[in-house]
Amino acid sequence: MASDADRLIQAIPIESFLQRYLTLKQKGSNYWALCPFHNEKSPSFSISPEKGIFKCFGCGKGGNLITFVQEYEKVDFKESLKILSDYSGIPLQGAQKPGAEKIQNWKKTLIAVQGAVKEVYKSQLKDSEASEYIKLRKIEPATAAHFQLGYAPPTYRFLEGSLLNNYEGKKKQEAEKALFELGLLAKSSNDETYNRFRGRLIFPILGNKGETIAFGGRIIRKIEAGKYVNSPESPLFHKKATLYNFYTAKDDIRKSGQAILVEGYLDVMGLHQSGIKNAVAPLGTAFTSEQAKLLKRYTDNLIIFFDGDPAGIEAAYRSLVIARDKKLNPRIVILSGANQSLDPFDISQKLDLTEILSLLDASRTEVSFVLWYFFTHKYNISQLDQKREAIDAFFEYVGNLSAEWEKDEYLKEASVKLAISIDLIRNDFSKNGSAHIKLKRKRVEFDEEEIEQDYPVGSLEKEILSLLLRHSACWNNKVLLDEVEWSGKESYLLYVFFRDRLRSGEFWKWEDLNKVMTLLSDEGMVRLLSDILFSMETVFEELEESDDAAYIDKEYSKKLSRLIMLQKRERINKAIKQKTDELSNAEKQDPDKVDSLAEEVATLLGEKTKVEQFLASHS
Repeated sequence: MASDADRLIQAIPIESFLQRYLTLKQKGSNYWALCPFHNEKSPSFSISPEKGIFKCFGCGKGGNLITFVQEYEKVDFKESLKILSDYSGIPLQGAQKPGAEKIQNWKKTLIAVQGAVKEVYKSQLKDSEASEYIKLRKIEPATAAHFQLGYAPPTYRFLEGSLLNNYEGKKKQEAEKALFELGLLAKSSNDETYNRFRGRLIFPILGNKGETIAFGGRIIRKIEAGKYVNSPESPLFHKKATLYNFYTAKDDIRKSGQAILVEGYLDVMGLHQSGIKNAVAPLGTAFTSEQAKLLKRYTDNLIIFFDGDPAGIEAAYRSLVIARDKKLNPRIVILSGANQSLDPFDISQKLDLTEILSLLDASRTEVSFVLWYFFTHKYNISQLDQKREAIDAFFEYVGNLSAEWEKDEYLKEASVKLAISIDLIRNDFSKNGSAHIKLKRKRVEFDEEEIEQDYPVGSLEKEILSLLLRHSACWNNKVLLDEVEWSGKESYLLYVFFRDRLRSGEFWKWEDLNKVMTLLSDEGMVRLLSDILFSMETVFEELEESDDAAYIDKEYSKKLSRLIMLQKRERINKAIKQKTDELSNAEKQDPDKVDSLAEEVATLLGEKTKVEQFLASHS
């Protein structure tokens, strides 16, 4: 039986799905668009309906329908299948745990009830005390509508009358159960039912698909404890992994290349109203590792823009530590002068867009902020005891950095800031800094640079791979294939992937290779395969002109042999140049090596002659 991935790829025209995200223009048999993965003015993003693949000739991204969803939506393989299943109405039939369907159906009920509650709260906003509060805070109607603000009246059983009475029988029981599980209804000690949100301005919190997964509520009148209250954890809502406004901001985060982290709902709304659409906020907790990982899918850059008071600065420092641990590049806004006591919402009311952007552009780098935090804000280094504490705390921070060069950069900057010689700073850190290292990183037992470096894949390697993928008989030439030296990690991994499948008795058709992309673990392999499918079709035109299968086998074998020998000649030429340069240097500086190097050059020239003879006989 076909897999879920195969059925979805087969059933959904790639151009139909991608037009939800892109403006497509047809040229010949392909469609073209501006690439969603990098900024460009002229379309270089091509979609082939016939092959079911896409390829950007600007940034190199490529793949099939499923890899597009994974890359664009920043989701894993399973989630991409769910997205395509929801879009197409094709149910997933993959192996499910017992009861999985029941769980999914109940989750759909929770989402539906939560959405109905949102609509009820929205209907209560007009002419309410919450609407007066919105006007007082100068939140424009368009902004309130964009964020779908609502109002929970100050009564204990509002939802029962306004929502549950719309259901009957079993549906009513399910809706009531859902309200309790979502934390919107609760019971008191005397078993009386009451609403969690009362007398509050309501902020819907959206999930990854735009569905309502929770609510935040701000008190309007002092009739309840807690200025802000959020929905409790539920099957839909996991506070540590969720950011307010992320669903609507993610495209702007991707386009702008950075996210802005603020502290609260109103901060997000104020910046949005000013024209800044890439702001997000934690939900009543400190910034978490899960939230940092979520942002890392869309950008490497984070501006932390918290309140200018001491609590805000401490929160900014903690957030910086989380951000840099997850490989984000953090910058921090430090408010000063007349703005020092303001929060981002106040700033959005006081300054115009140009001024806010200038404030963001002036945000401190990580190094600058850390030096300011320890040596200006947190400690008074004019006093010896505090200076000692400041340096001690600074060493602790630096000790947790993983790269030695980065540690040294921090030490050099501290040397200037403290007016202490860099040698003394380095000496003290080497003696005392290691005692402060809280996180010891596991050493890697192989050359990471060699493994991770992204070597460009040459045209000869692409042609060799394309022949192997197009014509399975080419794999029979094992002696020649052993001559290939793959210069790119991606080309070697792709070769091994298909070689191992062939050894296990699995065959494939060129026309179905787009489906294989979902099985590749490395993005570079996906790019390379899509590049081959897009650009190597012409390689086969002359080889397949005949109807004689034996002749076609022969032509493919001849073509493959020639390509491998051309690659070998390139390799020998590079080696000859290297050894010739070494020989020239040895003649001037190290005469003892001259004879051995001259012998190596002669051997290489002999190998080259053999290759040239082979190429001449197979032209």
